[in-house]
Amino acid sequence: MLVGSFTFVVSLLVFTFIARVVRLNDPEYQQAFLRLAQGPLVLVATLELGRFFLLKLSLNAKLMHLFHTAPLAILSYAWLLSRLFQFPYIYNQRRLAGRGRNVTAVLMRPLLTVLRITWFTLSLVFIFYRPGFSISTMLAGLGIGGMAIALASQDTLKNVFGSLMILGDKPFIVGQRILTNGFDGVVAAEA
Repeated sequence: MLVGSFTFVVSLLVFTFIARVVRLNDPEYQQAFLRLAQGPLVLVATLELGRFFLLKLSLNAKLMHLFHTAPLAILSYAWLLSRLFQFPYIYNQRRLAGRGRNVTAVLMRPLLTVLRITWFTLSLVFIFYRPGFSISTMLAGLGIGGMAIALASQDTLKNVFGSLMILGDKPFIVGQRILTNGFDGVVAAEA
């Protein structure tokens, strides 16, 4: 416990210092870096420093096992990689917006969310796989749970997929006259 507390304080101090010293020109990248440095990097550094000190101190194997294979280690690395997904997201969103593909740039956020949810789900499956749980049983449970959620939120999912289809198909362009359900109007540019 003392080793864990010590390594956490050291990691927190180091990454707080790094977060204050490193200044990125772009505020969006700076925000993503701060979220990375103040969260998962501190946790991963704590685990790795704890592992190093336990190796040097030659403490018991039970503590070493905790630092090497604990679910906390797996989740901390999953969290770190999840936060690292933010940097290519920012880059690609700006690249798409610069090319005039604003709709595709807007759709990048839900894609990032789906990617993160999938990543954490796979991490949790891996955590349960390590001690010997059956993956096929877990995947069947996830499938049944997913189906139950999908049936319960049917109307919401219809609206989400309908919105994505409209955004993806771009059925209307600026300046086009539209007549539907008794409403008549011209599509205006974004404000």
